Amino acid sequence: MAAAAAAFAVSSAMAVIATFQTGDFYTVDGPVTRGTFVGDVSVKNLTMGQRTLTALDGTIGNASAVRIYTAPAGSNDFALVPDDAIGKPGIPVGFAVGREVDPANVGTGLEALTGYSLSRMLSINGTDRVRIDMIAASPQRDNDADTDDPEPEVLLAGSLKGLSMTMTPIVGGEIEDPVLGAPVPVPGARAAEGEIGISILIRGSDTPFPISMVGFDLSGDFGVPSEQKLTGLRIEIEPGPPAIVKAWFTGVNADVMPSQFEEDDFKPVLAGALSDDESGSSFAYGDGGSYGYNPGLYGGSGGFSGDGGGSIPGSPFVTTNTGGGGGGGGGGGAPPTPPAPPIPSPGPLALLALALGLASPRRRA
Repeated sequence: MAAAAAAFAVSSAMAVIATFQTGDFYTVDGPVTRGTFVGDVSVKNLTMGQRTLTALDGTIGNASAVRIYTAPAGSNDFALVPDDAIGKPGIPVGFAVGREVDPANVGTGLEALTGYSLSRMLSINGTDRVRIDMIAASPQRDNDADTDDPEPEVLLAGSLKGLSMTMTPIVGGEIEDPVLGAPVPVPGARAAEGEIGISILIRGSDTPFPISMVGFDLSGDFGVPSEQKLTGLRIEIEPGPPAIVKAWFTGVNADVMPSQFEEDDFKPVLAGALSDDESGSSFAYGDGGSYGYNPGLYGGSGGFSGDGGGSIPGSPFVTTNTGGGGGGGGGGGAPPTPPAPPIPSPGPLALLALALGLASPRRRA
């Protein structure tokens, strides 16, 4: 069934399309700024245009559902690619994971397109057209709906330079039959300006992928009116060079994590360093349920898992900084490894589980 079109349009002359300015990125060894990496490089903070976003307070939000389609070059006959077909011979999309990232931790389209690791994305081989539909975990609104401002509500990340692609807001309907706004092209020049200085060397590739980030304002870039919520995003990529991509939602209605989740707790949680036990760590919450930490929170779509879910054992964050240059990497390696931080107490972790909706969800005041 053809997707319905929303009754509004965007003027490309209005578009701002914010680009990456600064950010805080971490490997298991500590903060990094530039370089080529084969393990997880996870996002902590980003400044896009004039807006600063952070994974800790939920202003970098993930999708809750995705659908991936492909079509032959020049054709509109898109066919769904199920999760169990991604990465199989003859399929033009796959899982892009760093050479030292355990591929077992990325097994679905949702896991590839969400999470805070730049070393876990969806790969595109460039032979076919690719369509990605993503539904936000919560409806999004513009933080200033009356202004065409460089404060984005949607972020696109990946090796964007040289791609021919469009971004289209989804403003209603279901993921199988979305209501769409007008498509907005991603200018190659803006993608180049959004390069962050970090490249990822993935399994199966001899060439690092330089990562860019660009952001889209709901009103200015997408033309979404102030009374309209954004429920998702469609990304369409034309045949071209091989690439890796993922996206986040950053509207004012994005899921919020508790402010009590302290800075000192970030790195051990990022590394999944809750336990030396291979079975992972867990703790009892007030409702009597047992919740275990799932390191996928910063590497895939994960978070905490309840009694029926099961945690990913051990830490998937095996990261090597290969040093300088390399595909936009630039000089320099990672700073010296800081002393191991203390293991976080159950208090902030329980609050995080609460915010992720595995207990009674509530929003920060």
